Amino acid sequence: MTPAASRPGTYAAAAIAAAILLFPHGGNFAVLAYVLAPLAGVWIEIKARNQRLAYAQGASLGFRGSFYGMVAAFAIAQLAARIFDEQLWRFDNWYRLLPLLASKGLDTDTPRAWYLFMAQVTIGAVFAGMFAAPGGLLGVKLFARRHDVA
Repeated sequence: MTPAASRPGTYAAAAIAAAILLFPHGGNFAVLAYVLAPLAGVWIEIKARNQRLAYAQGASLGFRGSFYGMVAAFAIAQLAARIFDEQLWRFDNWYRLLPLLASKGLDTDTPRAWYLFMAQVTIGAVFAGMFAAPGGLLGVKLFARRHDVA
């Protein structure tokens, strides 16, 4: 059995969570991302790939998919802000791209900014645990046939 982190359902859940969180005002729908993304990831594993999932695997898939999606959305939002701030779409500013990608990419030069960043990631992990793990459990309960649950 493949680990939950390398399953296509985890990738799909992460992509769906990131897409919902990257919508304008996506932070208002964070709980929706933490519930719909695990449901979609579990559905892909059970229905599309014909895999049997235990409840613990569904919870793990839900947590990991939503957490990875939240981290990806945060990184994409930070990178997009830097691209627009530095005007990197213009050809004459491309020389700034390599140092930007080689550096940390985040404005965490002070300890206070680093602690704020770590607090955001920690709060995202707590929310993923509170909402996404039960979403994964619900997905296994909804999409698995009674005799297929391990």
